[in-house]
Amino acid sequence: MGKRNNKKGVTKQVCGTALAVVLALTAPGVADAEDAAPEETQTTSIPVAEVEVHDTKDKAEITETAPTPEPLSSRFVLPESSTAVETFTRKDIEDIRPRDVYDLLETAQGISIQRQGARVHNFVQGRGGGNSNIGIIVDGVYMSATEAQRILGDLPVELIESVTVVRDSTVLTVGPLAAPGSFVAPNQGFILINTRRAKGRGTENNATISYSSLNTRKLTLFSGGTIKDKGKDKGYFGFGYFGTKSDGKTDKWYAPYNTTSYDQGAAGTTYKEVDGWNNAYEANSFLFNAGYEDNGFTTRMSAYVSRGEREIQPFMDRLTPYPWTKNAAGKWVTSATTLAMWKYDPINTSLFSFSTEKKWNDKQATLLSYGHTATDGTQYQYTYNVTTGAMNYAFQGQRYKDSTDDINLMHTITNGNNTLKFGTQLIDWYQLTEGSVTGAGREKLYGYYLYDEYRVDGKLTLDGGARLDKRYIKEGTGKYYYTENGTEYTARTASGVWANDTTSYSLGANYQMNPVYKLTARVSHNKTPYAEAYVSSDGSSLPAEKRMKYELGVNAKYNPAFHVSLTAFHYDIKNALASDGASDPAERYMYDTDGVTKVGVPLYKTLPASRRQGVELGINGRLSDTWSYDFGYTYYTASNWEEDATNPNNKYSLRLNYKKDSIDGAISLLRVDPYKYISGSYQAPIGGFTVLNASISKKLDKYTKITLYGQNLTDKKYATFYKGYPGGTGKDAEAGYYYDVGRTIGLEISRSF
Repeated sequence: MGKRNNKKGVTKQVCGTALAVVLALTAPGVADAEDAAPEETQTTSIPVAEVEVHDTKDKAEITETAPTPEPLSSRFVLPESSTAVETFTRKDIEDIRPRDVYDLLETAQGISIQRQGARVHNFVQGRGGGNSNIGIIVDGVYMSATEAQRILGDLPVELIESVTVVRDSTVLTVGPLAAPGSFVAPNQGFILINTRRAKGRGTENNATISYSSLNTRKLTLFSGGTIKDKGKDKGYFGFGYFGTKSDGKTDKWYAPYNTTSYDQGAAGTTYKEVDGWNNAYEANSFLFNAGYEDNGFTTRMSAYVSRGEREIQPFMDRLTPYPWTKNAAGKWVTSATTLAMWKYDPINTSLFSFSTEKKWNDKQATLLSYGHTATDGTQYQYTYNVTTGAMNYAFQGQRYKDSTDDINLMHTITNGNNTLKFGTQLIDWYQLTEGSVTGAGREKLYGYYLYDEYRVDGKLTLDGGARLDKRYIKEGTGKYYYTENGTEYTARTASGVWANDTTSYSLGANYQMNPVYKLTARVSHNKTPYAEAYVSSDGSSLPAEKRMKYELGVNAKYNPAFHVSLTAFHYDIKNALASDGASDPAERYMYDTDGVTKVGVPLYKTLPASRRQGVELGINGRLSDTWSYDFGYTYYTASNWEEDATNPNNKYSLRLNYKKDSIDGAISLLRVDPYKYISGSYQAPIGGFTVLNASISKKLDKYTKITLYGQNLTDKKYATFYKGYPGGTGKDAEAGYYYDVGRTIGLEISRSF
């Protein structure tokens, strides 16, 4: 951690390392590398899926097909100059064996995850986070930040076809930079998720059942195929079901009847076993999607619904022993005689997307899409009396609801070597937070974008774009003001207010040097206003953030065994958001969502100048007919010490795959550097973990496969988030770590029909 003190040295180290690698990769004589293939000169497209399909004439063995690209007229097509992209296919998901989407995303370059378990579950950060959000788009539908945080952890990976991580927001057709919500940071990257579908040759009918540690049961059913007309593929359809139920981690913890001793078995001490993890869950999810193409029209739709419930795992192992800590005997113990618990029942999620494209001729196409996402449920908070075993509910249910409607209209014109796109986007957002004292929030976001790409020749491609986002607050939280007594803060409702505009501009270049090397460069500028709800120490409004982003990349395909992708990025930020401490609840305070508890108001300031920079390296290849590998590395640093300390400086991921005859196996490793949680003057160490996952599959016959898998095989106890601080009151008394459940082992049987 000592390297954090020399920022100038680090800057030179990053730039020097990137330059050295670029020069090494572009050294003379390497252009004749064996088995090298030239890059296509057309626009790079996001792979939608790498699927397993079955032949219609007979029950064929499972086979893999090449990724299916988005059409050129899609708004999700990426420029040739955009290299900060990573796609996980269906096969990758099966190899990595993530418990949820967050496990998968944590292996991606430039991405870090914070698991905090409460109402919004987890946070996704890209390239250091800070005042940055990662936009989530599922089947083409944009989700608001809090909605995505509620949904993403419960979206079953078994019903996902592909996940694409776009680490930077300079691709301006994908989604808005501005984000709805009073305290939501602007989007500085996107994650694109496509649900499972059958594509390729014929149909796919599959049933999978699994059982794993924590008494976790899963059942997945999928049936899909192609729609043919006169022997030609015209469309596809798919039906999916996923059901799961888990007892969660039920290790017995110990709470005293009548003592505050932490020594298990001490004289006069009587302990009672308690299920302290409180993280059971169950859900049933249904999926349908279809697409059809005829007479110049291409239409796609998908629908997903899920009904479930989930207990909320509490924080534990506080740095001062409250509420849980381990004693000398290795037992989890607490001095508390009443324990706070939370549960969500039900959790309802729905998603619908529809898009239709009209191809007018070989040069022009118009795309119209609509999507709706929603999640709602009820939160219950209760206390468990250790002495009597009674459950006392703090309230009889508090409802929440998040919903987003997304409409997008885009026109594409191709003329020789030039592609022009322009369009508009409308996002209608609603949010009701459980226990909110300020009521529901309603906002509309209007986006307008223009993008052009010109292929100068077979080697050089240039692109540029601009985007304007206008945010209308129909009903929301405005500025915090003092009340008449001068000590209490209150949130004033903002109605019918236009926020300041968010603007962004980008330029990019791609140069295909030879069949082996491709060089890329991107630069962009965006101006993003801060929400009025942020409070400064003197009560003034915060100036808008201005961010210049620079990116250099090199892609080298030497041979099938060695493919290298390197991206170096540098952000210059003016008026970056930073914490300025918090007001003292005894002097200046606001009420928490319960309307009773007094809490200090978070105060913010902006920094005149700050920098973020880093390197993202990917190496992959096929070593032989049986072995392949995929390695990823991320280095990140920031000039602001707090931002630097609260993000891991280094992250490594490695996956080895083996396939021969009927045997298919994979081992994946993730290493994350230590970093810190910081709240005011208090700091808690987090991160610093290595996770090992593995799986091995055996085809019993053409239609049946059995898989043994394990997650966190080293049983590492690690946390990526810490809440609160010692000595706090009210909600701060819930402070502690949110730990991973440890090693889990499972067995899966899959049968095709």
